[in-house]
Amino acid sequence: MKLKRLKQGLGMSSIALLLSACTFNTKTTRTSTNTQTTSVADTTSIAETTTEDINSNITTTDLFTTTEALTSTAPVTTTYVTTTGEVITTTEAISTSVETTTAETTTIDNTTTVDNTTTANTTTVDTTTAANTTTEPVTTTVETTTEEETTTSPQTTTLNTTTADITTTFPYTSTNIATTTAIEVSTSNTTTYNSTTNTSSNVETTSEDLTTTESGTIDNMGSLTILTSKSYSEGAYIEAQLINGTDASDYTAYYKKTTDSTFVAIDSELVRVKNNKLRVDYLGLTEGSYDFKLEYNGNSSSYSTVSNVEVLEYDRSGYAHFYNSGIGAYNDDGSLKTDTVVVYVSDATKNTVTATIAGTTYTGLSNIIKAQKDSKVPLDIRILDEIQAQQWAYINDKSVYGTASTKARNANLDLAFSEVDWEDTSTRQDASSNYYKIGEDDIIAYGINELTDTGVKYDQDGNATTITGITHLDGLTNIINYSKNVDSKTGVQEYDSYYNELDVRGASNLTIEGIGEDAGIFQWGFCFNQCNSIEVRNLEFSSYTEDAIGIQGSKATNMDYHGYWIHHNTFNQGVNNWDVTYESDKHEGDGSTDFKFAYDLTISYCRYNMTHKTALIGSGSSSYQYNVTFHHNYYYKCGSRLPFTRNTNFHIYNCYYYASTGTNMQINDTAYAFIEGCYFENTNKTFTTSKGVIKLWNNIVNSTSSTAASSTIVYADSRTQAVTNSCQDKSSGYSWSGTDYSSFDTDKTLFYYDSTNQRTKVTRMDEASNVPAVVKEYAGSGCKAGVQDYYLGGEIIDDTTDDPIVDDPVIDDPVVEDPIVDTDYTTVEEASLTEENTTSLSNETYGENPGVYWYTNAEDSTNNYLTYNNGKMTLVDTSSEARTTAFYKYENTYNSGVVKYTVTLTPSTNSGSWTLAEFYDGNNNIIIRTDGSKYISYSIDGATTLNNILTSKMVANSTYVVTIIIDYDNGTVKIDVNGTSVEFNYQAGEIVAVKFMTAKAERNLTVSDITVATKNN
Repeated sequence: MKLKRLKQGLGMSSIALLLSACTFNTKTTRTSTNTQTTSVADTTSIAETTTEDINSNITTTDLFTTTEALTSTAPVTTTYVTTTGEVITTTEAISTSVETTTAETTTIDNTTTVDNTTTANTTTVDTTTAANTTTEPVTTTVETTTEEETTTSPQTTTLNTTTADITTTFPYTSTNIATTTAIEVSTSNTTTYNSTTNTSSNVETTSEDLTTTESGTIDNMGSLTILTSKSYSEGAYIEAQLINGTDASDYTAYYKKTTDSTFVAIDSELVRVKNNKLRVDYLGLTEGSYDFKLEYNGNSSSYSTVSNVEVLEYDRSGYAHFYNSGIGAYNDDGSLKTDTVVVYVSDATKNTVTATIAGTTYTGLSNIIKAQKDSKVPLDIRILDEIQAQQWAYINDKSVYGTASTKARNANLDLAFSEVDWEDTSTRQDASSNYYKIGEDDIIAYGINELTDTGVKYDQDGNATTITGITHLDGLTNIINYSKNVDSKTGVQEYDSYYNELDVRGASNLTIEGIGEDAGIFQWGFCFNQCNSIEVRNLEFSSYTEDAIGIQGSKATNMDYHGYWIHHNTFNQGVNNWDVTYESDKHEGDGSTDFKFAYDLTISYCRYNMTHKTALIGSGSSSYQYNVTFHHNYYYKCGSRLPFTRNTNFHIYNCYYYASTGTNMQINDTAYAFIEGCYFENTNKTFTTSKGVIKLWNNIVNSTSSTAASSTIVYADSRTQAVTNSCQDKSSGYSWSGTDYSSFDTDKTLFYYDSTNQRTKVTRMDEASNVPAVVKEYAGSGCKAGVQDYYLGGEIIDDTTDDPIVDDPVIDDPVVEDPIVDTDYTTVEEASLTEENTTSLSNETYGENPGVYWYTNAEDSTNNYLTYNNGKMTLVDTSSEARTTAFYKYENTYNSGVVKYTVTLTPSTNSGSWTLAEFYDGNNNIIIRTDGSKYISYSIDGATTLNNILTSKMVANSTYVVTIIIDYDNGTVKIDVNGTSVEFNYQAGEIVAVKFMTAKAERNLTVSDITVATKNN
């Protein structure tokens, strides 16, 4: 809303009414005026008058009033009539900045006595309060100041205010703490007191147009204030300051591609209150640049936006996606599949949430997931917080928890179970040929054990935290088995439990994902039986009693089930308070990620904290499973099974093993593991084999117990070195039966292998020395990002030495000829790129003199700076919190003839939505940048419309010569990149400078050969 010019004679009382009735916008801006400014942050005293005997009953009502900032710079004439009858006129230029969020209205219902004169009207105190300000019931003394000393008699004073032509503008002002109190007192004698008081404490006002955060540019409007924006893989979030008295239901969030014109609303469940802030998550975003909008419901002019947020793809490297596409409910580009059923669930709604699948409505999280069996419609379960489940407590002398021998524990169990009449079928579950089965209700009824609403959670260093108030999650496994037969190993009848697992059978196209940074699973886990196309991401698993995630097919048809992608999860210790098996370590859970009788599995970017039985691949010597990838996982002080694998072809790369306490990798039973680019630090028993083979390439092993090379543990001399092994698919009845996997790592039909360059073909392959830093930052739950646009790894074999080439072998600096015939032009300016000709500035601009100017936002010069080498300057960016910008200001400018501007650019990554060079012409500028798909493009309209120049994506560390030829006389521009040209009509202005930028994604840019040439006549 815009406020029109106010007519002369509008009094201050009218302005006060206008402020209370209208909705205004606030936004950060630069404001400049040559007139004298009086700020309302100061207290103005007007002719001291005492207000007495104000007795009131106060009722308070929350009223949410949004007010624009009003700046008035025109002269204001004010007339004061004193109690002595003297009239004093003053004229001042007044600049008023008001920032508001929530108004709290206090109404005084009783009569008010002012100077011993009683009025019959109601007195209303309107208080507008900005963020972080609490307004108490207000008693106000109106004071009047005159230019001459005035004696005030006890009588009513009238303040008459005349406002001359007031021209109003709307600055966007950001203020941390500000309280504005407008008091309107109306009496039967039409005596009006208007006072504006601004109480300021540590008030800070920014003078920049926009506020830039970790990702995107924030534009705050009205009373809405966005505090943070950040992207993560195929998603993003914003945090905003809550308007006082509101909750999540009072807001609507929208998104759009930056190049689109229409915003689309997101699901209301993604707008939540977290830590007294409004948290909005945007999911299912394909790679590219996005704009977001947050709106206060019912007030379309009260909104804030974030623009140009760059979203990256997930790293889908590994076997899960080698033969399969669209794992889970999402397509490979990150968008949801057509007709996907999306279910939002929290701990409070875990047993009451509903969803309709194949025409039937199901209630409860367990029932909804189980209903996915044989469904053709994808299902996406979105977990909003930590979902908890009860487990067994051990009670009194019947406790079976501990490390006692099997016989001792079973003796206690025998006593506990002695009250059970196993022949009474009414008190037990179905009896199989091998087991009696007793259910949860019977266990409690017989006093064998009881459930607890208390659990223990461990952090990454083993520190325990007690969690209380846990409620039951319906639909989990709750059976205890008692063996009919004496176990040959222990000599006793065994007890076994399969407790607190969500047993999912026959599902497909299922994604289970955590939303935000605190979604988790506590005291339970998933077992996916005979499922296909399953994805689990962004969840923290704690205190699971059995498996956190178990995956298995069928022994009879072990190759029927495939396509599992487990990524960006955190696995903490398991806790089982009723360890009833002969496995003495089941009190820490039965396994974090176990996999058997299936194929095509990727576990990536996961973090394991002090887990004991971490990853079992294959349940026994006759269990076959194939095509398994582990990459970019962080194993922190874990016990064992990192992994323990049987009968599989296994690829492990870029994993970090720190201070493991047991055996790391156990490769058994004809399994073949190719391990490359991993980092082992202070590990114990790093590798063991039993009838299996390990091939090691380009790893760093700093272990407390070294492992010697042998026929089964091979430290390869080259990427293509063959090793002898017998890894072979032993399944039957399938077209791939008997497939030979003994050389899978060099066979592009069996493995993601670049046979031309002889390297593993993945999105990201880090050097082993960099792996600890990479996985510490990006592995685990909590919306980790940054997995794209890095060095594509692997190595080429040098035919003469067999030594690996460290640099990316695909990327060489090509010799690129200038496509323009140089004899047609004369070089008139060539930039000198040296440190001596460079000036560091405190803001993002360029100076008056020709040369290089650079700036790092947030003043983070420690991580972001310029370097020079042989006439090249590199914008160094090693911080995701800052951005490096460099300008080269030309010595001369031109507005006629034909002028050629040339720069040479070498980007360190192949990022999309990156402004590489911007030629300042005083109009819309000529911009060279990549679009969301990483194609080098140009724009002349503020980067809202992009036009591709090259038909292939930008390649990291490759060199691009950019030439811009401006024909000022004919109004045309020709842009050439590495010999590919586009030409269009555009009347350019004088090119003053060219700007280079790294953006906020840890990307470097090398610039050289900045020249200007004019065409010969």
